[in-house]
Amino acid sequence: GEVQLSVNGRVVGRRIPDEVNTVIWEGVPFEPGVNAVELRCGGLVDRCTWMCTENADFSGGFSQKINL
Repeated sequence: GEVQLSVNGRVVGRRIPDEVNTVIWEGVPFEPGVNAVELRCGGLVDRCTWMCTENADFSGGFSQKINL
């Protein structure tokens, strides 16, 4: 089903996984300091906390695979 990504309580977007159950978001709005990341899919929820420094640079992209 559909996967919803939230960062710091704000919904970033919703995506349908591809044929290998992967979803990709670009331009995720991380803030300096603690970032609460949450993925929801149906009744499943996965949460983690990412710490970003003020000079964190994600312009080259990053990858984090989470299997729900």
